[in-house]
Amino acid sequence: MHDFSHRVALATLLLVGLVTALSPLSVSATAAAGAGSLEPAVLQGQLLVALVGLGLVLALFMPQLRVAAVGAAIVSKAGFLAITAPQAAPAGAGFWLEAAQLLLLLAAAGILAGEARQDARWEGVLPLRQEG
Repeated sequence: MHDFSHRVALATLLLVGLVTALSPLSVSATAAAGAGSLEPAVLQGQLLVALVGLGLVLALFMPQLRVAAVGAAIVSKAGFLAITAPQAAPAGAGFWLEAAQLLLLLAAAGILAGEARQDARWEGVLPLRQEG
């Protein structure tokens, strides 16, 4: 059971990482087909979002990056939701996709945090019970 939840957490990181890394490409292609070009600040933001997605994928192979990558992705997606939620119609597909990804990331973070706590107890870093 523990191994299954670990694999689910890693699959979640892979799925959310790939969707996050590839989402700026679809926005750039849509804007390129339109009349105007994107502002440099928007391009920089898209690059940072793609790097967060690549960090999530890289965290699959480097466990020491998992906390930082998942934390950065949670902050990025929560920030996006906080910015777009006050709009009159946040019912767009992008809003709900980001909300679903945030929930998946929070679940994966919970699983990974529980595993880290168990590992710390196994290594003797945390006591098994509180002395009172």
